[in-house]
Formats: sequence, C-alpha cells, structure tokens
Amino acid sequence: MTQIYIPRYRLADEPPGKPHYVYVVEVLEGGKHHRIERRYSAFHCLHRELRKCYSTPLFPPKRVRSCQPKVLERRRQSLEQYLQAMLRFGPSRAQVLAFLGVKKLKGSLE
Repeated sequence: MTQIYIPRYRLADEPPGKPHYVYVVEVLEGGKHHRIERRYSAFHCLHRELRKCYSTPLFPPKRVRSCQPKVLERRRQSLEQYLQAMLRFGPSRAQVLAFLGVKKLKGSLE
C-alpha cells in the first residue's frame, strides 16, 4: 500500500534572492521511503494536467493573501488531502507517482 503525506513546508531561497515555500512530501511505497520537495506551482501544474482527464477534488487556491503560518498550514493540509485523493483514484495514481519521481516497483499489486 502506498502512503503519502506532506508533514511540513519550508522557506527556500534558491536561487538566492527569490525566496519561496516548498512542500516536503513523504511517500511510503513498497517498503521504501521517498522524500520530495515541490513548490506549489508544480502541484498546480499537476492539477491542471489531471483535470484534463479526470474529475478532480477541489484544489487549494493559487493566491494566498499572506505568508502567515496559519494560512500556509491550511494550504499544506489541503495539498496533502488532494494528493491522497488522487493517489486513491486508480487511473491518476501513476501520474501522481511519476510527478513525485517515485518509480513503480515490479510485481507490486497497486
């Protein structure tokens, strides 16, 4: 069984002078643990691709009015719920895992 979580976000400053938040995604797949960091804009691109083919759940708004922890935490939770829903939905599962760079294990039943 594959599990996916976004336990936290962090402020990144790469390239220097262009600070932005990245979300830390943890995936447990076939006994292996993967940790991936992605910007919100990458999740938004994934969402746009998925909704071309599938009915998707609500996606967190692109614009946030502030960078207060409460607002960022709400977005983190919403992104986590979105990814979990799209992972449970069989047809979009492969696209979500590919987006996260997680290779499907041979012989896996999922």
